[in-house]
Amino acid sequence: ALIETLMQQLLAWHTADDKPLSLIAIDTEWYDAESPEGQKIETALSTIQLAYADNVSELSSQDDPNLIHTFVVDLTVQQPEYMQKARELIRWILYTNNLVVLGFAVGHDVHMLRDFVTEQLLPTTLQASQSPILDLQLISACGNFSTLPGLKASAARFSEI
Repeated sequence: ALIETLMQQLLAWHTADDKPLSLIAIDTEWYDAESPEGQKIETALSTIQLAYADNVSELSSQDDPNLIHTFVVDLTVQQPEYMQKARELIRWILYTNNLVVLGFAVGHDVHMLRDFVTEQLLPTTLQASQSPILDLQLISACGNFSTLPGLKASAARFSEI
C-alpha cells in the first residue's frame, strides 16, 4: 500500500502545473546474493533512494515552497505483488517523458535498474522513451574522463557555482 501511495504522489507531482520538466534524484544500494551453499550468485539491488523537490504539493507549507520529499524503497521484499509495484515505479522513473533522472556515478545503478525492470519485458520495448539521466560525476569531470572526481570534489565544485 505504501508503494502505491508513493507512485500516486509521484504522478501527481509530475503532472502538476504542466511544468515542462521534473527532476528526480536516485541512488541505489546492492548486495551479493548467495546460493544456499554460500557462494556468490549475482549482485542484486537492495534499495533505491528517491528525492524530489515539490513546489506545488498540498504537503508544502506557504513558508517552504520547495519541500524535498525523500523515500527509500526496499527491493528485497519477497512478496510478488510488492515487487511488481516496485518494478512499475522504477520503470516509470526510467521511462517517463519530461522526467530527468539525477544521480552521482549512476552508470552501474541505471544498468542494475534496467535489468530489474526489464526481466519480464523485451528491452527494445522501452528504449525509445528513456528518461534523460544526468550523472553529476561526469558533469563535474568537465570532459576529463581519465580521472573522474569523487563525491567530495564534485560537491565542492557544484557548491561554487
